[in-house]
Amino acid sequence: MKHIILFCFFCIGTGLVIAQQPVKIILKNNTSYSLMTAGELQLIHLSKNTATLTKKENSADVIRLNSRHGGKFSYNPIAWDLADTSFYLLSLSSSADGIWTIPGLYGLPLDSSKLAKSNFGMLGDYLERWGGKENPLFYLMMLRYASPTADIDRPLYFDIAKPDPQHLNLFIYLKPKQELQVWSFDKNQDLSKLRDTIMVEEFRRYWKNEANYQLAFDGYFSALTSDGKNYVVLQDGTVYRLDAKTAELVKRLPGRLESGTLIVNKETDEVHFLPATGFRPDRSLAESVRLEGIKILPE
Repeated sequence: MKHIILFCFFCIGTGLVIAQQPVKIILKNNTSYSLMTAGELQLIHLSKNTATLTKKENSADVIRLNSRHGGKFSYNPIAWDLADTSFYLLSLSSSADGIWTIPGLYGLPLDSSKLAKSNFGMLGDYLERWGGKENPLFYLMMLRYASPTADIDRPLYFDIAKPDPQHLNLFIYLKPKQELQVWSFDKNQDLSKLRDTIMVEEFRRYWKNEANYQLAFDGYFSALTSDGKNYVVLQDGTVYRLDAKTAELVKRLPGRLESGTLIVNKETDEVHFLPATGFRPDRSLAESVRLEGIKILPE
């Protein structure tokens, strides 16, 4: 199977064929990773493709995760990242009555057999929850439900990034306030009193609000970390560095974010934007990035 086919078309056991272009592909240990959703239930699938950097033809290991990207906030792309030997996911599940959307932050091993066995309804050997059941995003979602004009005219956009093994960063954009919030969870803090239950603003004891930025934009964004700094790539193609107090425009892509894919190389700490036309079956991903990739990071 050729690389371009891996993330544009793939088959599920039911025979359903899905056409998708991921927001980002992460490269690590000569393997590429991307996420897709399939079927009416919007089940999340991880495409793990070996040797994509050097070979023109290769095969992908498509793993169905026991998680959905559903609920009223599924208009937002899947929020995920990869660090060390683990895969991190913001999973959106719906309540039994379909009214509530519950976001959960999880860490899973990259081992294919363990990924396939991970059950997002139960924590166990293969699944680790980050930050408890309540987190800043859950709290803001609850506020949306309290409003009669929730979701439609006041959407939330969000993403996660893993800057190091100790921390997990959560980025949330509140369009009505034109505010981008950055929250951080420190795994090494004293978690002995962290209650894995839904309590009002319980998260504020364990999640740190690193900064809030005034930004006016429409649509989703992708969060990135590089050299200890946070960045966001907006859907309109603008790239911002999030400094201590201000968001600084550092680059403009030639098109909108959906016109291509972010290629995040965890080995070199580089990020490129590869237009959709740059993916070709007659060359490797590394060659495509070298010839047509637009370097975003480092600056």
